[in-house]
Amino acid sequence: MLKGEVFDKQTFKSDTFALFINTFLNSNNGIINNFGNSMQVSYSANNLTISSGVACIQGRFVTEDSSTTIDAGNNTSYCKLVIEIDLDKENTKLEFKQSYYKILTSETSYPELTQTDIVKNGTGIYQFELAQFKVGLSGITDFVDKRKFLDYDSIYEEILSIGLATSLKNGLLSSSDKQKLDSIEEGAQENTVDGIKGDEETVYRHGNINLTPDNIGAISNKGGTLKGNILPDVHNSRSLGSSSKRFKEIFSNLFIASDAMQALKFVMGTAGAQIYDDVQGNIFILSGASAKPVYFRNIANPTTGYIELIASKFTQASAKRFKKNIRDITKEEANEILKINPIIFDFKNQEQGVNRPGVIAEEIDKIFPNLVTKTKTKRGKEQAESVDYVGIIPYLIKKIQMQDSEIESLKKELSKSNDL
Repeated sequence: MLKGEVFDKQTFKSDTFALFINTFLNSNNGIINNFGNSMQVSYSANNLTISSGVACIQGRFVTEDSSTTIDAGNNTSYCKLVIEIDLDKENTKLEFKQSYYKILTSETSYPELTQTDIVKNGTGIYQFELAQFKVGLSGITDFVDKRKFLDYDSIYEEILSIGLATSLKNGLLSSSDKQKLDSIEEGAQENTVDGIKGDEETVYRHGNINLTPDNIGAISNKGGTLKGNILPDVHNSRSLGSSSKRFKEIFSNLFIASDAMQALKFVMGTAGAQIYDDVQGNIFILSGASAKPVYFRNIANPTTGYIELIASKFTQASAKRFKKNIRDITKEEANEILKINPIIFDFKNQEQGVNRPGVIAEEIDKIFPNLVTKTKTKRGKEQAESVDYVGIIPYLIKKIQMQDSEIESLKKELSKSNDL
């Protein structure tokens, strides 16, 4: 029997609505950052206060309309503040019982979250993390903001990247493959041609034709001179040699090969980026007119992230002659190192690594924005992309020096008290 949902005098079931919202958001959870105070969490002594805001968790919306204060207690423990959804509880017209704030505790380490698939099962518990901290007799310490926000631009791009084929649409082909097949003219699969001619020729050549670098404008595997332009494919990629060659893909808007100082130099892009081998045999990657980072992407799928770079040693330009505005790191800046939340994670593309130690770029951007590189989405919005891990070391050195100074001072005070 057909039932109307979101029709006049018809109902819309909560589980149906949650399924729709969760599907629309591509299973992303988070806080809506432009409503109220974005559920900001503050603390004083042993109390936590959550300000106003709205979060969407597994397709279900929860709202903090003003603010709520929670007592974290004073038992020494590792804690996580979460919004818990428990679909096994039952709401009433007067009370909302299926979602509430909860503090998870453990005496030894930060507790794990319970996150069952409440969308699929229609039952169970899902915990959305707001903050992480320690608590004791002296109050709350080591507080870390763990809120996650809904990034609609990224979600939109993520949804657009899903090109699943279905039996109801284009047979079992994706729309892009169907379009390619539709563009093939009848008879195009035949492997014979009537004749060929170059761009500058007016008459077609017929019969057995020997293709040489001179008449096709290319370089043979025995060497020679490049004639004509190397045109890009749909990925803006140019190829030299066969697919079995290691050096195959070049991403650029313009490609020119030239000799300079008896060295090979590739000039790529209108900005003049270069791969340069000088007369001493040193290899340089030059950025052209302005300083640009060098990226190592997965050519097969550039949107999945970066690839591994292996070498015996890495160094950074650090001579004083390269620097200006030199100053010491302050104690306040060094203390910011304690806000960093180290994690273990798996890359979504598991070829890039699993069980890896690291940090979250978006979190580091709030602590040390000078150590985060950002890129722009297709809509022009900046998003954190990568972290300069080496840049964290000077802050660590400063913090160690501060702690060493404190230890030496305590040693002297202890020595004086022992003499008494």
